[in-house]
Amino acid sequence: MVRGVSRDRRVGLVALGLGLVLIGLAQRLAPLAEPPLFDGVYVPQPYVWLVPPAGAKGGAKGAKGSVGVEGGANKLVAVATPEQDPQAQILATAGALILPAGSTAVGFSIQPVLPERLPGDGHIDGNVYRITITNQAGTPLTALASALVTIVMVSPHTDPDRTIEIDTGQGWQPLKTQNQGPGVWLAVVTQFGEFAVVAPGAAASPYPTATPSGGASASGAGSSAPGTSDLQPPPSDDVPSIGVVGPGTTASPSPGPAATDSSGGLPVAPIAVVVVLAVIGGAFALWSRGRRKPPPPPVYRGAHRR
Repeated sequence: MVRGVSRDRRVGLVALGLGLVLIGLAQRLAPLAEPPLFDGVYVPQPYVWLVPPAGAKGGAKGAKGSVGVEGGANKLVAVATPEQDPQAQILATAGALILPAGSTAVGFSIQPVLPERLPGDGHIDGNVYRITITNQAGTPLTALASALVTIVMVSPHTDPDRTIEIDTGQGWQPLKTQNQGPGVWLAVVTQFGEFAVVAPGAAASPYPTATPSGGASASGAGSSAPGTSDLQPPPSDDVPSIGVVGPGTTASPSPGPAATDSSGGLPVAPIAVVVVLAVIGGAFALWSRGRRKPPPPPVYRGAHRR
C-alpha cells in the first residue's frame, strides 16, 4: 500500500517536471521580450485640463493631420488627442465628407480652446475642443448624415446625465449622445465647430474669459489659447490610430499575428496551453492521490470446525 502511494506521487512529480521542461522549451523557442501583461484592475488616468481647477492636472493638448483624396472621396479620417485615454476623437470613414470640386486633400484638427460663450442649459464638464475639417484650400467641410461621422469625448466625471453639445458660432446645441462607458460619450455629427460635454445645472465656470450664451463673443479668447492656430496641414496619407478608445481600452485597425520568435520559432499560444495543461494535470494527480483513502486491511479468519 505504501509503495502504491509513493508510485502515484512519483507520477505526479514526473508530470510537474515535464511541465517545467515544457516551460523552458517554450522560452527557448519563443522567448518573451517583455514581462507578461497583467490584466488587473484598470486605474483611470487623471483628466488633463486646459484651464485646470485647483489641484487638477493641466496641459491639455490637441492633434492634427491630413489625408488624401482618391476618386473624389476622402480617405479615412481618424484622430485622437494624445492622452493615454484620449479625451477627444473623431472618426470619418472613406467618402463620408462632402468635398468641393478640386479638393485634393483633407486636413483635420482637434484643439482645446477657451469657449466663446457658455451653454445656457448646463455647465461644461471638462475641456472645450474645437474640431475642424477642411480641404487643402481651407474650405470647411461637412459630412453626410448617413456616413455616421463620430465624435467621442471624455468628461472628468462619470455621472450618466451628460450630453455632447456643439457651438458653430450660433450658440450651444445639444446632440443625440450615447454613453460608451464611465465618462465616455459619443455623438454622430454632420458639421464641426466647438464641442464639449455639458452637465445639467449651474456650476462655476473654469473659463474666466468666456461670456454667457447669447452674449458678446470673447474675441481672441480661443485664438490666444495654446494650440489653437488655424489648420493648414500639408497633404499626407498618414492616419493616426483608428477607432473609439475609451478608458482601459486599446484600438487597432486589425488584429496582429500570433507572437513568434524572430527566428521563426513556434507560436507562443499553443505551447503555453500545453504547459498549463501539463502543470494542472500533475497538480491534480498529486491532490487526488493524496486524498484517496487506503483500502481496509485484509481480515484473516481461522478454519472453523464443527
